[in-house]
Amino acid sequence: MILKSISLSNFRNFEKKTFSFDPALTIIVGNNSVGKTNLLEAVFFACTGKGLKDEKQEELMKLDEETTEVNAVFDDNTFRIMLRKNGYLEKTFFVDKSKKMLAHYNKFTPPVAIFSPELITIIDGQPSLRREFIDHLLSKCDLEYKKRLQNYKNGLRRRNKIIEKENDTEKLKKELPFWNNYLIEQAGYITKKRQWLVDYHNGNTDLMAHQFSMVYEKNEISELRFQEYFMKEFYQRRTLIGPQRDDFRIFKHQKNKKIDVHKYCSRGEQRLALLWLIMNQIRIYEAELKQKPLILLDDIFSELDDSNKKIVIDLIGKYQTIISTTEEEFVENLHSKAKLIHIV
Repeated sequence: MILKSISLSNFRNFEKKTFSFDPALTIIVGNNSVGKTNLLEAVFFACTGKGLKDEKQEELMKLDEETTEVNAVFDDNTFRIMLRKNGYLEKTFFVDKSKKMLAHYNKFTPPVAIFSPELITIIDGQPSLRREFIDHLLSKCDLEYKKRLQNYKNGLRRRNKIIEKENDTEKLKKELPFWNNYLIEQAGYITKKRQWLVDYHNGNTDLMAHQFSMVYEKNEISELRFQEYFMKEFYQRRTLIGPQRDDFRIFKHQKNKKIDVHKYCSRGEQRLALLWLIMNQIRIYEAELKQKPLILLDDIFSELDDSNKKIVIDLIGKYQTIISTTEEEFVENLHSKAKLIHIV
């Protein structure tokens, strides 16, 4: 699917604005803090129903406005999202003129891969951010994974409520087995697919002259472990084992050693590790969905040195790509037929 245009109403710093895009390459040029990232985020939002930081959805709305609307045209389909403050943040999704729940909306939207400096938290942040990245990728490719993950989250909430409310250990022992078995069943599929994803990455370790790999730190879930953790969970009032505590560690290969990217690598090496994840995300989308993803690259040329810019340049022409940059001189040499969007 090719993105033709996007119309924004009260999105971030845009009051009313429409942008059109080239089927191959569009370059957004402007100084820092003028809204280049906001435009890329609007495209990402139209494709996923989420901002780059999902916990801060209200910040997508222009300051002091009560409603926000994003309309994106892909081929002959229009994807529309409306945000409204109504005591809480209400989100409404449409495909053409048909109202959809988010899960159904995402069945129609094209895959999208984004590199943004803000996403470096996937590398240096909490394990939950890496799980979220992995879950989003797998959920887009595998609807069964998405269903099992939601089942697991719902079951986990139910189990935690029981632990929070029940003060009698004997009664608790009688109430938990159903939910223990339910979580174990859902987790089996989740961990299997997460392991598949890690194995895929470890089969594609190269990024030009660099090499990375991933280790799946699985938090095992079983009836035996539930028994072992019973008293700890009783005192802490929550579930302490399971895939909600998994982590994914990334290592850079250097002189026959594997270096923990999260702890010991420079900021530049961490950016390359993030780019390695994005490159594999692109490969997986294309292989599993039989569809080319839309590529969004936010100020990536200031994040990479000259030797590594070739990695990005090689993407151009293979996928519809939208790039933001402050480097006008570089733009002129990048692609003579690219569409330019100047934001001031």
